[in-house]
Amino acid sequence: MVTSANTSGLQPLRIAGVGRYIPDREVYNEELEERFGGEPGWISKHLGIDRRFWAEGETPSEMGAEAAGEALAQAGIDAEDIDLIINASGTASFERILPEGGAMIQQRLGLGESGIPAFTIQAAGMSFVAAMQASAGLLASGRYQSILLVCSELFSRNLDESDPAVYGRFADGAAAVVATLPSAGERSALHGACLRTYGEGSDWMRSHMGLDAFRLQGLQPLDLALKIDRQTFEKQIAARSAEVLDELLALGACGIDDISLFIPQQWGEPYFASLEERIPGAKLVRVAGRLGYCGAASLPMALYEAQEKGNLNRGDRLAMFGCDAGLTAGGLLMTY
Repeated sequence: MVTSANTSGLQPLRIAGVGRYIPDREVYNEELEERFGGEPGWISKHLGIDRRFWAEGETPSEMGAEAAGEALAQAGIDAEDIDLIINASGTASFERILPEGGAMIQQRLGLGESGIPAFTIQAAGMSFVAAMQASAGLLASGRYQSILLVCSELFSRNLDESDPAVYGRFADGAAAVVATLPSAGERSALHGACLRTYGEGSDWMRSHMGLDAFRLQGLQPLDLALKIDRQTFEKQIAARSAEVLDELLALGACGIDDISLFIPQQWGEPYFASLEERIPGAKLVRVAGRLGYCGAASLPMALYEAQEKGNLNRGDRLAMFGCDAGLTAGGLLMTY
């Protein structure tokens, strides 16, 4: 029997503000293809990505704090009025093992003496989904009124340069969301959420970065780099994402036509092509071609762009979903 952590039924939740941070350094395909000796045009053809941004001096907490500041400004909330900070990131430990990323983001926001609770939810690329699901329950409890979710990812310093499917896909960046309860008369709500983990796929996308690894004799930097068993991984994430989408539609008692916008994991091609077998291309938000894949930050980064371009309006029904390392699959169905 397949079980999952899911929620159904209306849970009031409003995304009051969204922020994004993109590093200054633009990295185009030609630079990377020259490094790994690849055929010109390979990355664009096989991954659907033309450029990405890599951090130079920035750390995950710095990028996260920048995105958080924009989200707070958009929400019209002072940093001191946040009740809780959730760091939803898969790479925060690249900066420091202890303390966890939430504490460092809090300090970067000038809240180091505030006592505002901060912690990390780590579910790889689905960390944002997990954090949003947790936030809905925490807001409903009445304990918190304003929750800051920050997704900040730094992949570029830990990539397998010998694998163009890895080296050409991953990028750095951050996004943040302020989640609150809706005001009287607003329809913003979470209709359903699901999260599943399939540990049998834990080696299909992996990095051995960690203190235990450094104790091994003869270990080389490449041994710690992020690696993917691409064929198996891409097949599995497409299948698991389809299952998540079906579960969200069942939880919301709706169909594809009832949803205004779909924000999938920004894995690029051929992942997007598999989604278009069911979802009209005009309803899919895609930012991977210009931003690369930013792990947990990719979903809120795409949300930011949809909002900025006016493709997402209050009252629209929105689905966000995907699958990433773990394997961990998840999704959200909500009224924006």
